[in-house]
Amino acid sequence: MNYNSNAPMKWKKSLIKYMLLRAYRLSSSFNFFQSEVGKIRDMFLLNSYPSHLIEETLRNFTSHHNIDENGFKCDNVDKTGQDEALDSTSEAKVADLESKKIYFKIPFFGRPSRTFQKRIQDQLRGYDLDVRAAFTTTKVSSYFCLKSQPSVLFKAGVVYRFTCTRDESISYIGETRRQFYVRITDHCTGRDKKSAVFNHMYNCNECQNVDISKSFDILQSCDMSNICTMEAILIAKHRPKLNIQLGPGNGTMVSLSLYGG
Repeated sequence: MNYNSNAPMKWKKSLIKYMLLRAYRLSSSFNFFQSEVGKIRDMFLLNSYPSHLIEETLRNFTSHHNIDENGFKCDNVDKTGQDEALDSTSEAKVADLESKKIYFKIPFFGRPSRTFQKRIQDQLRGYDLDVRAAFTTTKVSSYFCLKSQPSVLFKAGVVYRFTCTRDESISYIGETRRQFYVRITDHCTGRDKKSAVFNHMYNCNECQNVDISKSFDILQSCDMSNICTMEAILIAKHRPKLNIQLGPGNGTMVSLSLYGG
């Protein structure tokens, strides 16, 4: 979490405390702990945390846990057992305190959210209620996409259709496992010598004078295993006039792979 992110200050301080506590519990000696603290300090500095905030939190943490070079290793050996003992004795107290707290969820927008929290607490203080705000944050990506959508021309594994600009009843349906624009280039340049689309465009003035990519559209994105089957289904459904080079079935017949259980 970057220091400049729109989140409560309490979260940022707690994150530093959590990382220090994790390092404390996992370190077997004071030197190892110091090494981990150095890494934690560098990590938070890179995330724009003020050095005074990091150092103040570190001082409070070491003071609270009585961390020093003398006896650190011995204390650390028994830390797990001590933590378990503290957890077992304080669990009932914590549960009792939590049962008296009432939380309400509000989105965090900085000062307005803190002001709203204070007003709610002031209004309910006279009713002997311990009301706490549970702030929630929202990522920028929930408002709008952070990445520009790539063109459909870069899709691969599609069943596509060509439609004549002059006469929409003249069309062709095919499939490609390569990127869509590569297959369009094959049709337009005559790279595919058997292309019915190229032969049609060669004799159609309207198709020659427009952005030819707009004459192509994707009917279905498919897995490579069933792309030929989907092509045959769509050819049988639309009956395109230019599908004349695919035999007597005009491309509506394809071998199916059957898998036994």
